[in-house]
Amino acid sequence: MNIALSGLHYYLPLRVQKPLYGKRAFFVAYGGAHIQMQIPVIRQLQAQGCECVVLALTTAQPVMRRLGMAYIGFADLVEPGDEEALALGKILSADLPTPPIDEAETRAYLGLSYRDLEWRLGKNEAAELYARKNRQGFEPVTVMTRALLKYAPDVVVVSSAPRAEKAAVIAARQLGIPAAIMIDLFGPSCPWAVDAHYADLLLVFSEITRDYLVAQGRPAEDIVVTGNPALDHLSDTVWQGRAKAFLEAQGWENNPVILWASNPQLPGHEALPEAVEAELLRLLQKHPEWRLVARFHPSERRRAIRSPQVYTSTGGEELAMLLHASDCCVTINSTVGLEAACIGKAVVSVDYAVTPHLKPLEALGISLSAGSMEAVEDCLMRALSAPPGRSFRIRAHAGREVSEAISGMLGGVPRRSWLQEACSA
Repeated sequence: MNIALSGLHYYLPLRVQKPLYGKRAFFVAYGGAHIQMQIPVIRQLQAQGCECVVLALTTAQPVMRRLGMAYIGFADLVEPGDEEALALGKILSADLPTPPIDEAETRAYLGLSYRDLEWRLGKNEAAELYARKNRQGFEPVTVMTRALLKYAPDVVVVSSAPRAEKAAVIAARQLGIPAAIMIDLFGPSCPWAVDAHYADLLLVFSEITRDYLVAQGRPAEDIVVTGNPALDHLSDTVWQGRAKAFLEAQGWENNPVILWASNPQLPGHEALPEAVEAELLRLLQKHPEWRLVARFHPSERRRAIRSPQVYTSTGGEELAMLLHASDCCVTINSTVGLEAACIGKAVVSVDYAVTPHLKPLEALGISLSAGSMEAVEDCLMRALSAPPGRSFRIRAHAGREVSEAISGMLGGVPRRSWLQEACSA
């Protein structure tokens, strides 16, 4: 374990507190946004006596450290005989676009994941797949099997990202361990969840997500609408006051404010974020009354933007404050767009160049989709002059809802019985 558990946890009281002493849950989260979704659930399960082992990857680790919560990484899964894999990981890490957050962790992640490809596909096919997809080709089932055998959990809980999370559910299925997936956005962003053999339980953001998955063939009894625990805090009135103070400090009280939420893209589309950024800067010159807040993904290189119309986020500001301070949000396919829609902000998605399953904001009608770079201006004009066509009600206490569902899995209650009870409540 990397960090000792903090002594105190804040959590909402559960309607029914089921003691879970002697039970163990294994969480997997890739990235800061996904771990934020799991943290309220982890804390509530811990409050019930459940031991939670958290495999935190990449930017999820700094979040856990900041909160003083225990976690493990791929470096904790290294065993004798992995020396060649670690050496390979060191070579692969030299090609990363940004410096590793943790060198030992990065080498272990890359090396063990690539070795998994070789074990499952053979050396030639592994090399071909990595050359074509890079890290997007990883699905380290053998590594996750190693982790689950080591920690022997009673349930596995993952986010909707591919790679390690998806591999953990596959490994859990092979080992006969129940698994739940928390789908933070919408069904189109997690197409593998449609498979009835993938995870025992789907905990989804909205009724729209549930209906989409059912229409794609997933049995309705496998799905519970819980909301997204990471969004529970967005309705807190404190953010409106902080947003007002931020706008006053910038002198932007009377200006239309656009939040640009950048996020890295898959191979073949890596240049899209900077292209969108360049178009936004061009539009600022054309519309001198507009103001822009540029927020980069934690794994992106922060690009210097020098303009009196632009505030470049340091990464230290609360996203909720920036969202409340903005009139609309521009993104490619970041979950920040979802958060903006949840508080009634207009969203423009510049997603014309990405594959359909990676643009759920457009698919579910919560964004104005720019069909080309030339269409961005028109979308922004519409977004800033009219209220959004669709927004989503934030479900209160989603963290409690998710923890209760997982508590039912851990409590040994037959899945169909407690699922039917949860759906009828």
